[in-house]
Amino acid sequence: MGSDPAAALGSADLVLRVVWQAALVLSVVALGIAFGLAFKRWLEERARARKVVRQNEITRLVNAVLASPREPDAASLTPLGPGDEPALLSVALDILRVTRGRDAARMLALLEIWNLRPWLVKTLKDGRRSRKIRVLTLLSYFRDDQSLDLMLAYINDKGIYVQLAALRGVAERGDARNLPVVVDALAKVRETNVPLLADILRRFGPQAVPALAGLAQSDAVPGVRLAAVSALGGIGSLEAFDALQTLSRDAAPGMRVRALESMAQLGDPRAEDAVQRGLVDNEERVRAAAAVAAGRLGLRDVLPSLADALNDESWTVRYRAAEALYRLGGPGIAVLRATALDLDPEAELPDPGPAMAAELLAEKEGIPA
Repeated sequence: MGSDPAAALGSADLVLRVVWQAALVLSVVALGIAFGLAFKRWLEERARARKVVRQNEITRLVNAVLASPREPDAASLTPLGPGDEPALLSVALDILRVTRGRDAARMLALLEIWNLRPWLVKTLKDGRRSRKIRVLTLLSYFRDDQSLDLMLAYINDKGIYVQLAALRGVAERGDARNLPVVVDALAKVRETNVPLLADILRRFGPQAVPALAGLAQSDAVPGVRLAAVSALGGIGSLEAFDALQTLSRDAAPGMRVRALESMAQLGDPRAEDAVQRGLVDNEERVRAAAAVAAGRLGLRDVLPSLADALNDESWTVRYRAAEALYRLGGPGIAVLRATALDLDPEAELPDPGPAMAAELLAEKEGIPA
């Protein structure tokens, strides 16, 4: 049997109509989605504009209260409206970051009069991470027990930066009684931001040295231990020396490096043994840190070891040793000059020691040795 041309044409026409109708539907859907997205963006922009206007109004109101000779009270203040809390939080943080004394006390009093605390508590429980951090930052300016308890409740938070914000607030209190809780929380941490944590721990001051020394020598994760060692150096108390000396022998190279750096910050010449040991360490970064410490501490008795380090296999160690020798003044510079005299300018591959000595002298003095 032959095929029916009319049936074939009818079938093709049906397919084309279906394709055309499907394309039309898809076009309508696409236009609807585009319109919906545009409308959503318009609503968001409008809401954002309203928030900016309201925040400016709250800023003017707060500034007027701070400038007034009259102490703020509930009777003289305009009540907050629904949803004003985030704007007030932003305004309060902006003001508290740059003010002290009377204005800061008035700002905190305003927050209490406006009864912001229930919203702060709810935000810590249910809010986004970024807002939790801002709330904890605000609480750090208060000095009441409830604010402290709230911050202590979040020093075990799973979010690294929420935890750090809580720790910073607790540290601002400078109260040694909080240290055991802080150390216990840090012992359970699995990861952290080392520079930020070190700065926070440093804020506890000299009273924290025993606790931080214990934390640095504990089984806490390396990041926490490194932060504790850095904080010991930043605090600058000689009470930390014995712990740092022990840590300069730690099995972890990073700990040995950080211990040498912190000993250099203390400025205690008793670090000489640790520096001598560090200059012959198996790890390049430890040898480099020891050379830097020798220069900062002015340890002239390690001149022979620094002279040997000019021939180290690592360029970094050679450079740090040369820097340290120059920093030691007359005797160290004399070693550099004497070493540079052995430089053979015709050699295809100059000896590393003389080449480094000449390079350092040229860098510091602008002329070859």
